[in-house]
Amino acid sequence: MSSLSSTNIREVVEELLKNAAAHPRNFTETVELQIGLKAYNPKKDKRFNGVVEVPYPVRKSPRFCVLADAKHQTECQAKGYPMQTVEQLKILGQDKKKVKRFAKSYHFFVASQSVSNQLVKLVGSGFNAAGKFPTAIPPAENVQGKIDTICRSVRFQLKKAAALNVPIGYVGMENRELARNIQTAVNYLITLLKKGWQNIRSIHIKTTMGPALRLF
Repeated sequence: MSSLSSTNIREVVEELLKNAAAHPRNFTETVELQIGLKAYNPKKDKRFNGVVEVPYPVRKSPRFCVLADAKHQTECQAKGYPMQTVEQLKILGQDKKKVKRFAKSYHFFVASQSVSNQLVKLVGSGFNAAGKFPTAIPPAENVQGKIDTICRSVRFQLKKAAALNVPIGYVGMENRELARNIQTAVNYLITLLKKGWQNIRSIHIKTTMGPALRLF
């Protein structure tokens, strides 16, 4: 059973959004979950890397690019999605610095399965080095569905420090939307921890430029 009540989450989110409204920024602030762990030693205990799909998009208007085969090019053209064809990638791959800049210019990439399979051959390891290797789109799937899934995905990855910091939404979302994203993500995280809630020291939420507010 979750130790976070829906009422408590909504109250803290309301305070968070009021703070953000009182100090408007010239960009859309991200809302982040900050989670501190206890009785969990990343050097000894099992590290984890899990992804959960939350109900509402985590980013507002994310920058993405599609590395498309002929089928997915048609969909991208119809919807106005930015894309790169195999021929364009071949040209891009001739300059490793351009590959690096290109990889950094988008939040994420998706690629048709056939393009993903040959990407390293086309452009080298630039996408891997930037941590932006594209998510593959199987032939039977469409681009829109894959984009929607990625926009609602939250990744919990424990490396060296016993703390996690992940985006969970953005300023401009409704209270109930942020609250549901938080509840879904935290409940999933508990399943990754060896002792569940006993491994949670604290949970805060904050906007990019705002103060951290304690949930747990």
